Amino acid sequence: ERIPYTETRSYVQRVMENYEVYKMRISGKYDIVGDLVNGRS
Repeated sequence: ERIPYTETRSYVQRVMENYEVYKMRISGKYDIVGDLVNGRS
């Protein structure tokens, strides 16, 4: 949200979405809410 350029902000959001998908595939767990609350990326 604090990234000033729309294109960059969208890119970072896509990267983070893909990070969560691959993390879930590798670990078998999916906890995006927990990661957001704890500030993990």
